[in-house]
Amino acid sequence: MIFYYKHTGESRTVVIAGAALIVVSTVLWDLAESIAFGHFVTKITTFISIIASIIWLGMVILLPDIGLTFEVVVWMYAGVFMVRGIVYILWCYKKFIHKNREPSLISFKSLLLMSMPFLWMRVVGTFGDQIPLLILDQKIGTAEVGYYSVGNRLVMPIVLTVTTGLRAAFPFMTKLYQENKEKFNADIILSFSFVLIAGATIASGLSITSELWIPWLFGAEYDHSIDIFKYQAWSGAILCFDMVLSTVLSSTYRQKLLAIITTLDVVIIFPIIYVGIEYGGEGMALAKLIGVFIAIMMHIVLITKSMRINLFSKSLFLALLYFIILAVSSILLSTLPLKMMVFILMLSSYSLYKSSPLRELVGIVKTRLIRK
Repeated sequence: MIFYYKHTGESRTVVIAGAALIVVSTVLWDLAESIAFGHFVTKITTFISIIASIIWLGMVILLPDIGLTFEVVVWMYAGVFMVRGIVYILWCYKKFIHKNREPSLISFKSLLLMSMPFLWMRVVGTFGDQIPLLILDQKIGTAEVGYYSVGNRLVMPIVLTVTTGLRAAFPFMTKLYQENKEKFNADIILSFSFVLIAGATIASGLSITSELWIPWLFGAEYDHSIDIFKYQAWSGAILCFDMVLSTVLSSTYRQKLLAIITTLDVVIIFPIIYVGIEYGGEGMALAKLIGVFIAIMMHIVLITKSMRINLFSKSLFLALLYFIILAVSSILLSTLPLKMMVFILMLSSYSLYKSSPLRELVGIVKTRLIRK
């Protein structure tokens, strides 16, 4: 952000300070989350996140437009999430640290060395996400950034939900890897099938109907965002699958390999996106989808080689087939009735076929709900 303002000649010290506060709040949150997850406590994360999101949504809806500036909005957002981070870290201190007098089994140096790959991934990931938007703004204009950002914001809640769930599952996966590697491998395949089926269903439903609800939500002037969103919805679905791969590597103590993969992702995806930017927001979204698809193929090869696991099962093959057919049909088919027909046909087929991963997924959800 600082480099961008220097390049454009703008001066927004208040915005930079607010952005710095957001970074600090994120660090506090990540630290508290790591402490809680290390003790296998995951519910508090969801509870605090939901409360903070509701407060922020309420502020956005209820506060009057008069007198609101971009700087004020940034500081409001930073304030809400700074309080969120402080509440979580104080809760963790009281719950796990205050009365704990057990000697530490790990040195500060070891903890720092283990954390460095994750810090590197955060920096590289931010570069890969934010720099293309700044280039798009400079090359094409603010309007295209707006069209692209609409779709990006609509996909973000799905990605964040999956991210939160996987981060909550991380300590349990680590424990399972140490205790029963055979079951760990079986759960990996189940997780991949789950994300492919759920991701494809959600992405297909949203992308097919986007030409109906995007104009209704944002107005006819945002019709250009519809095609952009279609590409972003499928990029988001692939990223959800990639997050499972990342969680697998993290839970098996392969964070260095994960850092290398993240760096390679940026090296592969960034040039493709740079070319796509020449064609505006739609070109950038399509380029990102192509880049993410290439990257995920590389991830699968690297992970199967490094972990020596066989991911190719009947369930995963059927889930992948379901994903590909829905993705191709929702992007390439031109008419809404035809897209809906393919979607309903695939959903019906996988619902009726006894051994389909969709039925397996529904069965698992039912079992979990009955237990609760």
